[in-house]
Amino acid sequence: MKIKFMFQGLDHTQAIEDHITKKINKLDEFIAAEESPRSVTVHVKKDAQVKIELNLSTKSLHLDSHSSDYDLYAAADDAVAKLITQIKKQKEKIRDKRQSESIFKRSFDGINNADACDINAED
Repeated sequence: MKIKFMFQGLDHTQAIEDHITKKINKLDEFIAAEESPRSVTVHVKKDAQVKIELNLSTKSLHLDSHSSDYDLYAAADDAVAKLITQIKKQKEKIRDKRQSESIFKRSFDGINNADACDINAED
């Protein structure tokens, strides 16, 4: 996974980068291997508060997460937690869609083409 860091108004330190990288690597638990993230962009801005923006791109989806806090580490943790929530919601949507398609398909498995032709012939 390629992680790109961009700092604005804040010194870039290895400790910050390591902490955020460690948190981002937890995303691999929630993303299938074939959907492994192509890239993650991390924007860290410091005004009155620290703002962290995470952009995750895979083959089939693009997710964004934003978090602001006075504590840099808390903002990073919150932004990653939001991404995990979004990934879980996407997985749930896909699972629900597949289940509804299989239920729909099973409900019409008992009908064959001859039955459909007989119904049309009676009209």
